[in-house]
Amino acid sequence: MGLLLVWLVCRERKVRIGWKVPAAAVGIAAVLVAAALSIEGPAVLGKAWKSFGYRVQYWQSSVRMIADHPLVGCGPGNFQNAYTQYKLPEASEEVADPHNFLLDVWATAGTPAVLALLAVLGSFTWVMMAGKGGSPKLPHSNPLPKGDGTDGTDESDLNGWKYVLAGGMLGFLLSAPLGLMSAAPPGAAAVLLGLPLAAITVLLLWGWIREGRLPGLLPAVGVVVVLVALLAAGGIGLPSVAGTLWLLLALGLGGRWPRVLPSYAAWSALAVGIALAVACYTSAYSPVLNCQANLRLAERDPARAVEHLEAAAVADPLSAEPWRQLAAVEFENWWQQPNERAYDRFQKCNATALELAPNCAPAWLAAGDWYFRAYSRTDQPDRKVAGDALDKAVDAYRHAARLYPNSAVYHAKLAEAYRAGGDQSAFRQEADTALRLDEATPHLDKKLPAEVRGRLARGRNPTP
Repeated sequence: MGLLLVWLVCRERKVRIGWKVPAAAVGIAAVLVAAALSIEGPAVLGKAWKSFGYRVQYWQSSVRMIADHPLVGCGPGNFQNAYTQYKLPEASEEVADPHNFLLDVWATAGTPAVLALLAVLGSFTWVMMAGKGGSPKLPHSNPLPKGDGTDGTDESDLNGWKYVLAGGMLGFLLSAPLGLMSAAPPGAAAVLLGLPLAAITVLLLWGWIREGRLPGLLPAVGVVVVLVALLAAGGIGLPSVAGTLWLLLALGLGGRWPRVLPSYAAWSALAVGIALAVACYTSAYSPVLNCQANLRLAERDPARAVEHLEAAAVADPLSAEPWRQLAAVEFENWWQQPNERAYDRFQKCNATALELAPNCAPAWLAAGDWYFRAYSRTDQPDRKVAGDALDKAVDAYRHAARLYPNSAVYHAKLAEAYRAGGDQSAFRQEADTALRLDEATPHLDKKLPAEVRGRLARGRNPTP
């Protein structure tokens, strides 16, 4: 689609394209098709259709989520937890976004946010179309200044590309040390391979960088291509993905209606920007970085895991993950040496984790597993160490099943907890639900283990 739009732009500008360009495009397409067929075989088309079917399932669930949260959405970072409440029984996975940029913004931030996004894209489209009409204020391309003083510019105006290249190279090199501070450091390969490829690209485009012109509609073509990709791919909320979109929007608007701010306004805007950057770093970025760093230290140094996990919880008091891992550590400590103090520590850590992430189905399921396991612990024949553990396991499993109603595994665990407590009516109801969902899902990783399926079937229809 992008190549077709580029061809249309070239035709509009009466740029003649020889036979080499379309021949190269056909050759590249043929190589890609041949590679796909050689790797996957003819089944690649069926897999593509199946992948699209998965996305339709995500979209159906997202529409239902939007209907329940139309104003403000589920909140940034909360889509995956909210999604399990609407996930279809036959759907494949618990996705972190709906794989569609409109539904992503709508479900995450609500109707006002998606209307604002549409307004931005609509305004950009209007400016691009107005530029195509030949308005003197909206030139179709960004002309290169003469640099001889006759057009109000001097030769120094032509040196901007030097600063762009220098900044790009510096940013590329800084990505390695700064990446070490993130949860997914890029590693040396990204720099050692990426930097030479970037240098080759610059050399190939060197003439255009120095003397070329940027057609006004070319960035718009890039915007369309990115948005078409984001109609079936996730990431509009990730800066590493959406940054390309915002950059193309800015490039498309470059040179239109330039404004020069008074010095006092410029310095005030700079001060406000710095203050906002500092506030963002101290309140959002730094706590997450420090928390993740301590979580990794806990993995590497199990002997001091509790110390590192407590430091992670202090660094980011809004994160549930440190408390969830602390609960796991404290539970294992109690399991090895059961005592009331260790059990209380486990319960406090678990309660804090659930309080910070009340809509996280896996967290409630883990809590249920811990309490159900604690219920099985005895110190004397028929004497339970944790007498209230079964009731708490049932309550946790019930919460988990409510947050993930179409999971066979969740309902199966709730059914077995009911049976352990002697509630046969509730057991049969949950067992029926679990077996029905197990039959409905085509995905092996979502199905019940054969042993669990057999226990539920036998318990539901006991032999006289």
